[in-house]
Amino acid sequence: MGHESNLNFVQMKNFLRLNGIRQSFKMGYMNPKLQKIKDYCTFLEPLLSAGLSPNGNRYVKMRDSDGDSILFTGLMNTVLFPADKKWALLSLIECQGNDGMFYRSPRKRYANERGFSRDMSLGVLCGMIDSEFPRETGERWLNYIDHSRECLVKKPKWAGGGCALRSPVYKFCTEDDDRANITPTIWAMMGRVWQFRGFPRNSQMKTFDKADGDISVKEAEEAPLGYQLHLKAVQAYIKYLIGQSREYSIKVGEICHSRQPDNLFYEFLARRYFSVEMIDRYLAMAEIVDGSSLSNEWMWEKSTINPHESSGWCMLFMGKLILWHNLASAEAY
Repeated sequence: MGHESNLNFVQMKNFLRLNGIRQSFKMGYMNPKLQKIKDYCTFLEPLLSAGLSPNGNRYVKMRDSDGDSILFTGLMNTVLFPADKKWALLSLIECQGNDGMFYRSPRKRYANERGFSRDMSLGVLCGMIDSEFPRETGERWLNYIDHSRECLVKKPKWAGGGCALRSPVYKFCTEDDDRANITPTIWAMMGRVWQFRGFPRNSQMKTFDKADGDISVKEAEEAPLGYQLHLKAVQAYIKYLIGQSREYSIKVGEICHSRQPDNLFYEFLARRYFSVEMIDRYLAMAEIVDGSSLSNEWMWEKSTINPHESSGWCMLFMGKLILWHNLASAEAY
């Protein structure tokens, strides 16, 4: 069901907006299986655990944890329909502190619970590909990253003080460990998103331009199953969304899928479409994830896929991804 389109995902969503497909979707003119998925998502979403920021914006929150909220909220933002409220994008922006650093959730931002990592940065990038993500928010983020590097040599007071030499290591959060270090692969990913949005890239993005090619394949082959492999998959997903590095992103998807064949997210990244069999598997999972017993898990990042251990948010994400992809690829021809 569905096939790969030559348009990138963002272009497909814009195509639907311009051609009134949103209205036909709203009226239910679709394949019966897609209609079933739409109905399931409508039923499931109000049952899911969600945080509420001081500004009244919802964000993805597992049953008793918001430690990874910015990543999952960013992923959700990529599949929200035009008619949906922009709650995900607004809560992502609200995760940024006054100094420009991002926090893992709006709650953590206002509680000043500092801490961030590379996988959380991908949630920001998922939000940044949205045309409504403010340029100044990205600029403040880069300014924090640049000016928060450790000072190795200080200027003497008689010379005006300040820092004469900073560490070459850039971090998303100075209070966190090496997981917050920005690697060449992540700089390359940031550069791709900045370029996609038409924002000027900084020197690090230019230095590590396309450094996420062969390295991304090797990392996908060697990353442990679980959240670390999912990190590689999300990078491939962002490339899919913006229509860049197609060969490498599909290769990463194929590696992830070969290592974990029952993961629908990885299979989609490998195939770039949803087969009838994949949709049937999703609907079978939906029979289990009925909102009656939800956990803290984003199922697609686990080393084993068990719908009995799902927060429900992962199912909502996949359902909306199936709907967007199949509607867009069908109407783009």
